[in-house]
Amino acid sequence: MDSITPEYLHIILNHLPLIGFLAAVIPLLIGVVLKKVDLVRTGLLLVLLFGAPSYFIMETGEEAEDRLAHGETSVVIDELSHDFLHEHEERAETTIIAIYITLGLAVLCLVATFKMKKAGLPLAWITVLSLVVSLGLTAWTAKAGGQIRHPEFRTEADIKAMQTHSEPEPHLHGESHSEPEEESHAHGEHEESQPVEEPHAHGEPHPEPEVEETPEHGEDGHSHQH
Repeated sequence: MDSITPEYLHIILNHLPLIGFLAAVIPLLIGVVLKKVDLVRTGLLLVLLFGAPSYFIMETGEEAEDRLAHGETSVVIDELSHDFLHEHEERAETTIIAIYITLGLAVLCLVATFKMKKAGLPLAWITVLSLVVSLGLTAWTAKAGGQIRHPEFRTEADIKAMQTHSEPEPHLHGESHSEPEEESHAHGEHEESQPVEEPHAHGEPHPEPEVEETPEHGEDGHSHQH
C-alpha cells in the first residue's frame, strides 16, 4: 500500500466521470426523446455511479498538487508545467460545481420517475443539459491535466496563454514603490522650508524685546558730578 500515492489514485479515478458521463448521455437522451422511463432511469443511475467518485478525485488531486508544488515527489516539474498544474486546479474547482448540480438533478429526476411521472420528463431534459455541460467541463479540465506531464498535448496558443497568465505586472509594481518615495521627499522639503519656532501658549502675546534703559541726567547725576 505504500506505493499507492495521491497522484496514482488521482490518475485512476479522474477518468471515471469523463467516460461514465459520456456513456450515460446515450440512454438518457434516447429515453427522454422516446419517453422510455426505463432508459431514463438507466442513464440516471450511470450518472450517479460515475459521478460519485468526484469528491475523492478532488481530494486526491489537491494532495497531489501540494506534493508536486513542494517537491515531495520524485518528479520535478518546470515552471511551465507548474502553470498548467495551477490551471488544471482552477478548472477542476469550476467543474466540480457543475458535477454536483448534475448529481442533484439526477437524484431528483430519479425520484420523480417513481413518484411524479409527469414532472419526470421535463426534469430529465434539464438533467440532460446539465450532464452535457458537466461532460464538456470535465474534458476541458482533463486537457489541462494532461498538459502537465505531456508537452505534446500543448499547443502554441496554450503555452502563450500560460506565459501571459503567469507574467507579473511591472508597471503597477513600480508605481506602488515610487509613491512613498515621492511623498517622503516632498515631506522632507516641506520640513526644511519651515523655520523652527519655539512653541507658545495659545492666546499669549509674544514677549517684546527688552530695551536697555538709558540713565537720565537729573539731580542725582548733577550732584554726582560735583
